[in-house]
Amino acid sequence: MAATGLALSTGIFWSVTGHAATTETAADEAAFSAILRDARVSGRVGIYDFRRWHNANLPYPRADGAHLTDDDEHNLETTAYGAQIDIDTGQWHGLSFGAQFVYTSSFYGDNDDQTRLNCNLVCGESITNLPEAYVQYNTEGAQIRAGRQLLNLPFASDDQFSFLPRAYQGVTVLVEPLALTQRWRDDQTRQSAPASPTDADGAKSTIKQIAAPSQFQPFELGTNPDRATNWQLFAAKITRFERRGSARHFIRANRYLDDVDGFWTAGTNFRLEARHHEWVGQYYHFGFDETENLDYGELGYIQSGFKLGSQRINPYVRAQAVKAYDIADSRIEEGIDGEIYGLKLGLKTGLFDVALVGNFAPTHKGSFNDGQILHPYNDQSGVLYTDGFTGIAESGPGWAGGVSVSVDPTPNLNIYGKYVEYEARRGHYYDYYFDAGQGTISNDSFVGQAVDDQRSTGWYAGFSWDLGDISPALAGLTIENVLGVVSFDNAPTFYDNRFRFFYRF
Repeated sequence: MAATGLALSTGIFWSVTGHAATTETAADEAAFSAILRDARVSGRVGIYDFRRWHNANLPYPRADGAHLTDDDEHNLETTAYGAQIDIDTGQWHGLSFGAQFVYTSSFYGDNDDQTRLNCNLVCGESITNLPEAYVQYNTEGAQIRAGRQLLNLPFASDDQFSFLPRAYQGVTVLVEPLALTQRWRDDQTRQSAPASPTDADGAKSTIKQIAAPSQFQPFELGTNPDRATNWQLFAAKITRFERRGSARHFIRANRYLDDVDGFWTAGTNFRLEARHHEWVGQYYHFGFDETENLDYGELGYIQSGFKLGSQRINPYVRAQAVKAYDIADSRIEEGIDGEIYGLKLGLKTGLFDVALVGNFAPTHKGSFNDGQILHPYNDQSGVLYTDGFTGIAESGPGWAGGVSVSVDPTPNLNIYGKYVEYEARRGHYYDYYFDAGQGTISNDSFVGQAVDDQRSTGWYAGFSWDLGDISPALAGLTIENVLGVVSFDNAPTFYDNRFRFFYRF
C-alpha cells in the first residue's frame, strides 16, 4: 500500500512538473515569436527636389575684403529619389529591436547641365545608410535604448527634411514616473492573484511603447486623452553622430569641432490638462564636449476660449530661455556666455494657429561674438520661436520678431508660413557655418564681414497635402513644398526651395 501511494505521488509530481515545464517552454516560444509577429514596418519612398539660388546670400562681403562675383557658383540643385524604411520588432521579455534603412541617389551628377549639387539632399554617389540600429529594454513606465538612434530634443535633433536624418550613437533612458507609480499600485493589487505564465513572460507584448520626447511640446487640448497628464524624465550619453543629408559615417565630431566625445544630456518634460486649459513645459541641460554647457527651458499655457461660428478660439502663451556657458577644456578662445529669451502669443483653433513671435539675446562683451551661443547638434530646427531659414542663434546677440501662421483647411492639408525681422548687434551676413580651422573657434573664425546692428529679414511659406483628400485609395501619397527667403542689405537674396513627392506607409 505504501509503495502504491509512493508511485501515485511520484506520478502526480512528474505530471505536474512536466506540465509546468511544457507550459513554460510554450510560453517562452510564444514570447520569442512575438518579436516577429508584432513587428512593425513603416517609412516612405519618393522623389525630392531641393534648389538654392544665391546659397547663404553669397556672394556677401568678406572679412578679407574679397567679394566673389561668379553667381553660378552659388546656385545649387539636386533632384533625388530614395526610401526610408523603419523596422520595430515586438518584445521578448521586454527586449525589442529597431532599425532604419535609408537609400538615396541623385538623378544627375555635379556639373551636369552646368548644375552644382545641393548636398543638403544628396551629393555625388548614392547613399546606403543605417542611421538607426538599436536594442531596447521596455518595462511599464521606462525604457533603455542603446545603439544608433534619432533624437528630437531642443539643441539635439534629427532635422529630418531630407531622406537621411541627423542620427546619434549612444545610450538613452526614458522614464515616466506616473506610469511607474501606477505599475507599483497594480502589482500590489495583483499579489493575491499571480499573472499567468503567458502574461509573465510577455508573449502578448503588452508593454506600451513610450512616446519619445518632442522638442516642440505641441498643445493637445482635448485631443489626446492618453497624454492629458504626462511626465517624462530623460537622460542620454551620446558618443558619436552622423550628419544629415549626404553623410556616410558616424564620427567623433560636432558641426564646429573634430575629435570631441559627443555630449550628455538630462532633462524633463510634462503635460497637465484640466477641463478648460493645459500646461506644457520642458527643461534640458546639455554638456557639449569641449564646446559649451547649455540649458534650455520652456513653459506654455493654453486656455479653452470662446466660440466663433463652428470654431473655438483658444488663446495661448509660451515662453522660452536659453543659457550657454563655458565647459571644461573649452576650445572656444573667447569663451561662451550667451542667453536667448523668447515669447509666443497666439490663437489656436481646429482650423488655424496664428501667433506673434519674438526672441531677444543680450550682449556679453568679451565672450564669443559678444554673446553668441553655439548649437553643435541642431540647425534652425524651429525650437526658437523666430527660427526659419535663418535664426537668432546663428546671427548672435540682438532681437527678432514676427508672425507665424498655420492653416488646416482639411484634415490632410496644412498650409503654413512665417515672417521675421532680425537685428544682430554684430552680424556677419549668413556666415553661420564656419569651422574650427586649427581646432579652436574664435571671433577670427568668421569669414563674413562684421556689420554692427545688421538688419535682415526671413520668411517662408509651404504646404503639406496627403492626397487621401481626393480618394481613400491615394491615402499616404503626399506632396510637400516650402520656399524660404533670407535678405541682407548689400548681399543677394537667398532663395531655398524644397519639393517632396512621396508615399508614406
